Amino acid sequence: MGLASKVVEVMIFDARGWAQTRGGKWVDVTDPRNVTGIEVWKVRPMVLDRGSMIREVVEAYYWRAEANDYPRDYSKEPGIRRSKADPNGVLLETASLVGEGRLVQGR
Repeated sequence: MGLASKVVEVMIFDARGWAQTRGGKWVDVTDPRNVTGIEVWKVRPMVLDRGSMIREVVEAYYWRAEANDYPRDYSKEPGIRRSKADPNGVLLETASLVGEGRLVQGR
């Protein structure tokens, strides 16, 4: 997709879903009574492959659309107009993002 990966910082959680502070204490963050708002959380870097994430969502939509017989072009529906957010119709061109035959069949 040409979209660069991005490194972000994410909090560290254990199997219970508790987060770790920089001091090493584990806190159950699902209970608001345990969080004061002044904690400094321990974080780790994580690489987000944004192109793969977008491709995965587009592929899932593509297969759902094929299975449920979605219309190919919603812009022809009454009352629907293309916004300026996608002036080149990239989102409409599913085949250019997904490509017939480039996907594993049966997904």
